[in-house]
Formats: sequence, C-alpha cells, structure tokens
Amino acid sequence: MTKNAPKISVLMPVFNGERYLKAAIDSILNQTFQDLELIIIDDGSTDSTEQIISAYNDPRIKYYKNPENIGIVASLNKGIDLCTGEFIARMDADDISLPERLQKQWDFLNANPEFAMVGGNIEEITDDDQHIRWVNRPCPAHLLKTQLFFRNTFVHPIVLIRKNVLEEFRYNANYIYAEDYFLWSQIAFKYPVTNLPETLMKYRKHQQSVSVQHKQQQVDTVKKIHAYHFQKLSIVPTSYESNLHYNLLCDPAGILIFSKKERKNVTAWVNRVLKQNESLKVYDEDYFATKLKYRWSWKKKAHIVLLKIRNTFKK
Repeated sequence: MTKNAPKISVLMPVFNGERYLKAAIDSILNQTFQDLELIIIDDGSTDSTEQIISAYNDPRIKYYKNPENIGIVASLNKGIDLCTGEFIARMDADDISLPERLQKQWDFLNANPEFAMVGGNIEEITDDDQHIRWVNRPCPAHLLKTQLFFRNTFVHPIVLIRKNVLEEFRYNANYIYAEDYFLWSQIAFKYPVTNLPETLMKYRKHQQSVSVQHKQQQVDTVKKIHAYHFQKLSIVPTSYESNLHYNLLCDPAGILIFSKKERKNVTAWVNRVLKQNESLKVYDEDYFATKLKYRWSWKKKAHIVLLKIRNTFKK
C-alpha cells in the first residue's frame, strides 16, 4: 500500500451512465466511513458522464478515462491496479450505497481478518427509484462455498474485498457477463466469505442491465461456471447434462417434465452428483444433499408442471 493510502478504495466503472451517476457518486462521498478514495473508470463514454464527474471538487475522486471502450472486465482489472487502499469496494454507476454500508463492511473485515470478502442485502428499485422488493442472502458463512454451487450468492456492486485477494484472482474475460460469479467461486474455495444480514444498497433494475441485454451470453457463462464446480467433483458433463443441470438450478420450466425419459435422466443426474459429493466431500454434505434433492422433489416437480401450464396459456 502507498503511504497515506485510504483504507478503502471504491471501484466504480461507468459507460454512458449520465442518468444515475450523480446519485451513485453522492452515495459514496456521503458515507459515514470517510477514509476512502473513489476510483472511477470511464470506459469511453460519449454522453455527459465526464462533465458530471468533472463538476465535483473532491480530492477523493480519481477519474480515469479509457480512450476507447474496453469492456467491464478489462476496466475492473485496470481499476484494481489503480486502487491504493487495503480494501476494495465495488460500486456500479446506477446504484445507491446506503450511508453506513462501508463502515459496517469495514468493521466486519477488520474484526475478522480470516475473511476475504463481505457482501450484504439489497433493496431493488426501478428506474425512478420506486421500491421493487427486498433481496436477502441468508446463508451461514461456512456454507457459502456450497451455496455458490447452486447460485451466485453475492450482489456484485455491494462487495468489500481485500485488495490482495483481488490481485491474486482478478476478473476473467472468459466468463463475461457473470465474471463476478466465477470470481466468488474461486475465492470461496480458498478463503472464508460471507454476507452481512443487513440491507446496504439500493440496487437498480432496468432494461440496460446485463441480465436483460445479454441474457443468452450470461446463460452460457453460468453453464461454464457450473462446469468449474463439476471439476471439483471430478465430473465432466455432456452438453445435454450441462443443459439439464442449468435447467434444474436456474430454469426449471426448461425441463421436459412430461417426458418419462427426461425425468429418468434428471433423477440419474441428481443421484450421480450426490454420489460424487458423498465420495469426495467437496461441499457440505447435508446442506448440499438437501438443496439438490429439493430441486427434484415432488413439490418442485409440481411447480414445474404449473410453469408449463402457465407458459402454454401465455402463448
């Protein structure tokens, strides 16, 4: 760390973010935790992003503009090198961090040096700041590695992570549009990670979000992350098995529930995965078995049938 470096570097990439940028910046500058720098990576914006940032007269803001658009992964990795703090907080240019977010996260990591990263809960909001829902991530820290087998347990722009850990792993461009999920999966196999049971951010859902604009690419990347977890279990799935597993975890309506052959294949797949984990003990055995069996329980099968019926009437 450089001399007199702030404790926390907040890393915020932005591309044409004029609509929500000021609110995002203000939410960081107005944190109760003040020993910070705000590293803004402008990824070749063509709107008024630069003018909005330039209007601030706050020495904590460090502004860097890419001469051309290089993408989120390259911008984040560039930002890691520019951060001088011991901790790096992620922040997106369209979200709002609640005032005590950084203080609460720093307090936790400072008191628990064995932990590499901490996240938290969020409130989803609309384009015009209207409440959508509360999103909680309840899971004991010792089970988070297992939870990551099933889903991305962390909301990317709300994590606080030790810089040396980010330098060790970095973001991987081969996992674009779910690069955070892959990063957390890698980290969780080496270090303890957790989420605070508190709402720390207003997280904006809109049509420009990655999950809306790049849905298929994100699906493909999640399947690759599933494959990473299968490697830990010494499983190399076929393309069919990969799709089956994705549907089981992420898109149950995609399962051909009325096909006897597909139902048999899903049962065989679930039993195979359970057996491998029982043998290798990669993930917490009881928690893993409970969650995976639930995905193919009678209750879940009935839910899949209802989804199929509902989708039929929508057509």
